[in-house]
Amino acid sequence: MRALVPLFACGILSGCAAARWVGPAVATPPVSRGPVAVVIEPFFESAEWKQTQRAESVETYPSTNGYGAYGPYGGFGGGPQRMTVYRDVPEKPSVARIPALNAEHQTVIQEVARMRPAWQVLSTAALTTHSGPVDLVRVLVAEIRPGESDRTLKNFTSAIGLGIPAIFLTVHETQVISGTLTRYQTDAENLRNHLIRYPSQPDYAVDTRGLAPTEQPFALEVEYEEGVFGPEKARDSAVVDGFAHALAVSVVAVVEGVKP
Repeated sequence: MRALVPLFACGILSGCAAARWVGPAVATPPVSRGPVAVVIEPFFESAEWKQTQRAESVETYPSTNGYGAYGPYGGFGGGPQRMTVYRDVPEKPSVARIPALNAEHQTVIQEVARMRPAWQVLSTAALTTHSGPVDLVRVLVAEIRPGESDRTLKNFTSAIGLGIPAIFLTVHETQVISGTLTRYQTDAENLRNHLIRYPSQPDYAVDTRGLAPTEQPFALEVEYEEGVFGPEKARDSAVVDGFAHALAVSVVAVVEGVKP
């Protein structure tokens, strides 16, 4: 029962709070272009693979010859035991993984439609039936790097006993996500014959060879806060959510031909 007390305390104190996106708030930019049909392609990425250390719980079976998993006689006659092992695994940053890219695509479509209710904001499947001029927008997520963080300071302050214990502390961090937005002005009939389906994407991509591109790079800061002991999965979700909302503003800007 005594061991449950720290867990219960952690559940109600800020040191274990799950990450949440904290802004800055995404403001709706002033309208500078009239009604238009905007087709937002499923997102692409070119982010580098990173080596991440993961902890796994494994079950070991001591030998019966007197030499167990933990040295001579350590497992003699014993049953299976659980131990934690650490291994490096290659993975993409959270915002560049396939499920995140798909979620970001949907959020951006919804946010652009909210900010520009006079626009038709579509995914590429609409090209099979839509007619007339369209602005096709392509998103490439390229690099994710850490920005400002007070985590080290908070951990140090807690460790040397000069401040509040870590279980009460909240960390503020940012991640900077960069990439490129590309706009193609054409018509739906022209794109209809250039649709491509990739197994990893929820909708069609478009073969844009022969179309004149207008490119606009972006570097978006996503700020979030979490408890010192906050779960990593919640942090990934907060960054994905914050990035998608900020990216929607950049999509509006590239369609309107202005700087965000």
